[in-house]
Amino acid sequence: MEELYTLEREVGRGSYGVVFEGHMSRTGHRVAIKRLPCSNPESVELYLQELWAMRATAKTHVNVIALHSCLLQTGPGTLKPLNPGKLPLRLVESVLKGRVGGAQQGQDRTVKSFNLRRTNSAPRLQDKTNTTQARAKVQDKATSNHSLTPKRSPNRARKRSSQTTSEQKEPLRCLALWLVMEYCDGGDLNQYLLSRPPDPQRNHDVVLQLCSALAFLHGLGIVHRDLKPDNVLVCVTPTGPAIKVADFGLS
Repeated sequence: MEELYTLEREVGRGSYGVVFEGHMSRTGHRVAIKRLPCSNPESVELYLQELWAMRATAKTHVNVIALHSCLLQTGPGTLKPLNPGKLPLRLVESVLKGRVGGAQQGQDRTVKSFNLRRTNSAPRLQDKTNTTQARAKVQDKATSNHSLTPKRSPNRARKRSSQTTSEQKEPLRCLALWLVMEYCDGGDLNQYLLSRPPDPQRNHDVVLQLCSALAFLHGLGIVHRDLKPDNVLVCVTPTGPAIKVADFGLS
């Protein structure tokens, strides 16, 4: 994280995660960095919806929060940038299956191993008089099948072996998503309006900006579904407040 961005201080915390103020290491540009822990499939689904909505809006409207980049945390100090237009397949899989991480996979492997041991240790009751004849028939059948079966090339066998090895590798862990967004120094709309005396002209301008943002989102087929002052951020400018609609988790 320090190579790309520097975290300075925590500016918000909730059930969704933590928001930090930071800056880009190369340019010094201030950004807001939201860490979303991937702890359960319900939260992951909301995170992916927010990521999809923010990528769909890109940076094309002044009153919608801009997403600069998204990073996938796969280890304590490992961050992987996500390519635009792609969702982390491991997180999509966790939402579809209703579980996160490899705990359930480990349980499945344990159950399979237990069943295998039970199958191998099951008692085999055979008639001693027929044992020799049965073995001879099995050997004759195996010999005939071996002569009729075409031999596979070593390249094909090697390819299958490599595929099996790759399938046995564990998928990348997804500990958290880091969303890097534009920084809004005015806080949320609730804090901004309550900290100032009433101003009809300013309130009218805020409503016009909100209407413009919603019309833009609806034109893209995005319904916010959780629009409230806490989810509207403010950038303070010389000409007045610039409204930014944010938090698309329920869109």
